[in-house]
Amino acid sequence: MTALKLNDIHLRFGGLQILKGITVELDGHGICSLIGPNGAGKTSLVNVITAAYTPSSGRVEWQEQDLTQFAPHELIRLGIARTFQNLEIFWTMSVRENVMAAAQSAHVPTLLPSLLKLPSVARAERQFMARANEALERVGLEAYADRPSSELPYGHLKLLEIARALALSPLLLLLDEPAAGCNPNETANIARIIRSLADDGIAILLIEHDMKLVMSISDRVLVLDRGQIIADGMPDQVRSNPDVISAYLGPDLNGGNDPSTDKERAEP
Repeated sequence: MTALKLNDIHLRFGGLQILKGITVELDGHGICSLIGPNGAGKTSLVNVITAAYTPSSGRVEWQEQDLTQFAPHELIRLGIARTFQNLEIFWTMSVRENVMAAAQSAHVPTLLPSLLKLPSVARAERQFMARANEALERVGLEAYADRPSSELPYGHLKLLEIARALALSPLLLLLDEPAAGCNPNETANIARIIRSLADDGIAILLIEHDMKLVMSISDRVLVLDRGQIIADGMPDQVRSNPDVISAYLGPDLNGGNDPSTDKERAEP
């Protein structure tokens, strides 16, 4: 079943065109990876999907609803959550409090019950804590729940980002470079977690430069270059596509044209 539709998406900033006629349909399950050189427009496309950017033209639909009619925070209630390239952590909070804060962001509080300390407020707090604990267990951070977030090593902070998104109970999870900066063991663990989330029915849209990770867990790969999709298919199909090899992968995944070291082209 098609759940996410992008229809002729264009994005311009002044005279700079970032996205050029992106049209694609994604199922409501599995892992679709979005790859391409730095500056190709990957994060910009995710920003359009999550209503952080308004497309210059075109339409984004999730389960037949026009996402351009919603503010970014309203997408949470539609079952859409995301992580960011840069860590979005409350450093003075504990690990559990960080995840609880994310869970609470999907809740619209009313002032009177809070002032009166009604039972519904305490009940909601217990629900937020339960969701936080479940998310932390899912990513393997339950033992760190009461630690200050500032004490976590970098790889654990990347897991905390995923846990914060999971606390929103997403149907669609957009992950922007979740393994960036991680060592091989941390990357393998993140790959295992992402695959398990997809196997449990969460649709994943993944931006990632680690091609071994992408090729090992993806059901589908989209390749973006200079704001346009140049390839779309299963990992093996994309790996052998001449246009993709020329634009991004190089002669092999371990060769001298390592995607992670491409010269950057600034991407908004």
